[in-house]
Amino acid sequence: MNYIKRKYNQVLYSNTKQHDPNLAVFDQFKDTILDQLFLADDSEWESPIVTPDEVGTREQESIISHQYVAKLPGYPVIGYILYRGKDDKPFTFWDMLSVVKQYLNDINYNMKYSDAEIKSFAKKLGKSTNIIKKNLFSTRIPPILLAGYFGGVDVSAYADWDKYLDNDNDANVITLYQHAFFTQPFTTEIVSPDRHRKVPVTLQYRDMMALGPQGGLKKLGEMVNQPKIDTTVWDKEDGKPAGFYKSHMRDLLKSRPSDYQSYAMTDAEITLKYLGFFLRIEQEAYDDGLLKQMYIPATVTRLSDQLTAYYLEQPYSRGHVRNLSRKIFGEHLEQYIRPEYYNELPTNDEEEWEHLIFTIRNTKRKSVREKHQMLIKKLVSFLARNSIVVELEQGSQPIQLLDTDKLLQKINFKKLYELNPKLKIEDLFNKDKRLRHFHPKLEMNDEEVSAFNSLAYQFNRKKSNELLTFNELVNYLWNKSVYKNYYERKGDKYKCIKADTLYWLSKKVNFFGAHNGYHFIEANNYSSKHKKGVHDMITLQADEAYNQAFSMALKAYSGGQNLCYNPGIIKMPYIYDIDLKSSYVNAGHLIPGIRLDVPAFIDEVNISKKYFIHLISKFPNGLFTVGVADIDYELPKKIRRAPVGVKAEIKGAMPCYVLEHKRAPPDSNQGNRSY
Repeated sequence: MNYIKRKYNQVLYSNTKQHDPNLAVFDQFKDTILDQLFLADDSEWESPIVTPDEVGTREQESIISHQYVAKLPGYPVIGYILYRGKDDKPFTFWDMLSVVKQYLNDINYNMKYSDAEIKSFAKKLGKSTNIIKKNLFSTRIPPILLAGYFGGVDVSAYADWDKYLDNDNDANVITLYQHAFFTQPFTTEIVSPDRHRKVPVTLQYRDMMALGPQGGLKKLGEMVNQPKIDTTVWDKEDGKPAGFYKSHMRDLLKSRPSDYQSYAMTDAEITLKYLGFFLRIEQEAYDDGLLKQMYIPATVTRLSDQLTAYYLEQPYSRGHVRNLSRKIFGEHLEQYIRPEYYNELPTNDEEEWEHLIFTIRNTKRKSVREKHQMLIKKLVSFLARNSIVVELEQGSQPIQLLDTDKLLQKINFKKLYELNPKLKIEDLFNKDKRLRHFHPKLEMNDEEVSAFNSLAYQFNRKKSNELLTFNELVNYLWNKSVYKNYYERKGDKYKCIKADTLYWLSKKVNFFGAHNGYHFIEANNYSSKHKKGVHDMITLQADEAYNQAFSMALKAYSGGQNLCYNPGIIKMPYIYDIDLKSSYVNAGHLIPGIRLDVPAFIDEVNISKKYFIHLISKFPNGLFTVGVADIDYELPKKIRRAPVGVKAEIKGAMPCYVLEHKRAPPDSNQGNRSY
């Protein structure tokens, strides 16, 4: 059945090309988060766009053809080229949807929409499920990722592009970055030519220009072993001047239709292959555990940020967690975790307990492993330290099992029967029977609580953005001490690891903050004052309690020009105080990373000028050491001119020249000039 109503050619690829690693990589995404229809989209115009300034200078009538290469994970790659005569109507989004429909038909794809998908469309489009069902095709249209190069050109090749992608429809859909075009996933309705049908679809755009190196499609073609076709060879063969066919594509189509098809399809093929090439590299990072999940970033920078985040979440140094533990707990960490043994006998049914332990020893049997799961769920709060072990099943999935060696000695029978006096053995395997759990009241040392409070900023915050409390930390450690080992995931694979108390403590430490020296509060994406995807110094602020140095550095490096009238006690009508903002770019790079797990380099009070000069010799670079500081100062009362200007709290306001100030962030330029 033909769903494409224009003149078109289907391009079938050999098995060799189907198994190209850059195309075969998509097959592994079947039934995963990336299980979507990948569609490379390219348009051919009568003459090419050479510079970004030419975008929007041509008309729809100059478009000759649209080329697509489609790939659904688990199905073959197929190409399509749609032709348009000079007098034909311009291309629309319905043409693109027709290609998708044709491709799904050609690969015998016959999945139906789920109820959840229909409800999702209804919610996003604000329509009833009955209307949605009426407009949907009988065969499901998967979410579509449209890949292009310099994608704004190919999007504008559709006459109705503004109906689906204009900012007036959804201000948060489109992002343009250095002329690259990409979007977040969004749901829209593609209208049929007769306007009788509005088909709901989910679209997402990615531009290979933002994911690849400089050098254009030619460079990407070299990377995927598919060079672009040189049309000057045909110019020479046909006696045309060099570059003729490149700027007269309709003549190429008329004179060499098969060569035109090969040339036109090449760009779309390179685009899809490069996306596959990029995903192969990303897959390697994911398999090594450097990424939490596979996804298709909008830019290479976003992927590099994810990779950087992985390393920033690792311990700052080998002894980072151990030193932190000693500062808080000293040698008393043991008192906050479970005992090794309870050494108690059950007050009731002792023989039945012994029989139970005997029957669950053979964990190779599936029925026994299922009993372990039920027992862990019922008894977890009554178990001693290291009572649960993690093993990998045949499918490499982790499973929690009881350590049956001396298990009776590891159960807190006193609390178990105290909280559940009518407990019977069979209740442990009754899903409908609930047990009251044990919640210990841990005795906390005031000195350890105080030590933790002074270091609480080094721990991950709660979802409410509040600091972790000592009580929450020790209860967490007590709960986790039931595990003898645990598991970690790298990509789609798991491995068992040793899990002592320091391991669990490390899970609560904010290594990212220790590396970077700041903790940001992300503004709400839906705030009217915050544009989604934009991080600026107004909507993204450092937490003062976590890192006071960030705001000091920000104030010192804000730049600008201040006209100061009668500032402080300076006996002049006015002065100009000029900060060269351009100098801050290089100076900012000189600021060393702030380590939150070590004390300040200098922490002195009530020091004289003579002693301060002595301290300078201890600086890493002497007078030329760059950094941030929190200063209280008091100048002699007899001084006639205050040499230090303090940055105002309000951006753009003049600095304050005063004899005394508490917690003053120094002006980096001003301070240098004043001294």
